[in-house]
Amino acid sequence: MGKRPVPELLVHGIRHGESRANAGGALDNEADIPLTDHGHNQAGAISRIITARPMDLIAVSPYLRAQQTAAPTIAALPNIPHETWPLIREFSFLGQDGLKALRPERLEIAQSYWDRADPVFAAEGAEPFSRLMAHATQIKTKLEALHAEHMARICLFSHAYFLNALRWVMENPSEKPTPYAMRDFMTQYKERPIRNADILTFRHDGTGWKTKN
Repeated sequence: MGKRPVPELLVHGIRHGESRANAGGALDNEADIPLTDHGHNQAGAISRIITARPMDLIAVSPYLRAQQTAAPTIAALPNIPHETWPLIREFSFLGQDGLKALRPERLEIAQSYWDRADPVFAAEGAEPFSRLMAHATQIKTKLEALHAEHMARICLFSHAYFLNALRWVMENPSEKPTPYAMRDFMTQYKERPIRNADILTFRHDGTGWKTKN
C-alpha cells in the first residue's frame, strides 16, 4: 500500500486581544503585559470561532497577553494538545528606554528604529530585526515538519510583529534581512495591518504557502 496522502495544512495565526500597552499604558517588561477587559472579551470571541473548526494543535507565545487570549480556546478544547512555543513571542526592539515610555514616546522610538533600517542593530536590552526573521523562518520550518507528520490544523496565538514576519518569510522565502527588506517589511506592516484579535490564514499544500488576512 502507498503512503496516505498528506492533507493541506491550515494554520490560524491569531494576534492577542487588546493589551494594556495597546491601550496606551507604560510597560514594565514585554512578557507580563495583561489584556484589558476589552481584550478578554476579544479572547472569548476568538474561542467561539476557533472551537467551531477542527483543530490538531494549539501553540501559544509565552507572553501573558497571548496566554490570556488563548485560555478560553484551550479551556473549550480540553482534548486538543496545546504547547508554548518561545519563538512566537513579540519582537522586542524598543530597548529599556522604549519600554518605560508612554505610548506617544514609544511610537517616536519605534519610528526612529524603522527609519534606521539596520537589520543587525539592537538597542540595549533589545533584539535585531535579523533575529525576528530567523525566528519566523524556524517556525515556518517547524510547521512544514508537522505537516509532513500529517498535522492538518494548527492555531498560533502570537503577536503583530511575529505574525507579520511569518507572513513575510512565507511570501518571500528567498529574501534575506537586508535594509531593503526591512523597509519593505515595514511598508507591508502598515499597509496590511494585523489588528488585535485578527485571525490570519496560512495554507500549505506540501509545495508552498498561501496567506490570507
